[in-house]
Amino acid sequence: MSRLSLLVEGLSVTVIGVLIVAVILLVISFMIDVFRVMSQKKEQKPEQKLEVPVAPAIVETDDSELVAVITAAIAASLGTHTDRLVVRSIKKAVLRGV
Repeated sequence: MSRLSLLVEGLSVTVIGVLIVAVILLVISFMIDVFRVMSQKKEQKPEQKLEVPVAPAIVETDDSELVAVITAAIAASLGTHTDRLVVRSIKKAVLRGV
């Protein structure tokens, strides 16, 4: 075989391979779109509009039990007694990137 025929054969195999991959990717893309549309149809439910008056929710709770649990956990981790610890404030931590 001459070099030219080897080159033509190699190029034809390459073009056929690229076309097959492109067609498969288009089929996968189409299937994903079909599944997305099907899942949106299932999730759509008739919306019921209920008007409920919204009042500001101010909830005052007794945090003494929470303070006792946190104090006991800190005392256990430090290996000391709870009578040596004083909890002055408890603030909720905001985790970022989780």
